[in-house]
Amino acid sequence: PAVNIQGIKNKLFNLNKFTEWFLTAIIEAAVLTFVSYYAFGFFGISQNTGMKTDYLASGTMIYFCVVLIVNLRILNFSYTFNTLLLLSLALMILLFFLVILGLSSVNSLPITGLFTMLFGSSVFWAISIFQVAFLHLINVAHMRFERLIEQINFKQIREQTIKQPAQGIIIEFEKPK
Repeated sequence: PAVNIQGIKNKLFNLNKFTEWFLTAIIEAAVLTFVSYYAFGFFGISQNTGMKTDYLASGTMIYFCVVLIVNLRILNFSYTFNTLLLLSLALMILLFFLVILGLSSVNSLPITGLFTMLFGSSVFWAISIFQVAFLHLINVAHMRFERLIEQINFKQIREQTIKQPAQGIIIEFEKPK
């Protein structure tokens, strides 16, 4: 059928699509890195010891945002929502919190106390939610634009197949007597 032509001609996954995904990842990584780094430098969440945050705090924020963005992206690409999908996404976020909590409770690591400092800060939550929402809205707008283009292309393909008769073997059946 005409619908399958896109897959056969590699229109769904090709070098252009790969390059688009790669550039999207670079742009999103740059936004997360610079916003997280400069937000902590500007607002500066301080620890109980009075020390300013460092690269570990901004790195944890970036990682937290990446976990949320990836889970939202999985939800966007899913056509069906079942309990197993939603449970696995919630489990990924919960495991992130548990790993950071576990690592920040070990006294010999440089991130000791980072969990309570970061996740107890309103600045952390505000910046994280802003970044995730901003990048998610851009992603949703991009996906909607691509789907609109696909619908226009599909209508053109369908109109072409209606105008052109099917080429191939024509089988005629005899009428029963």
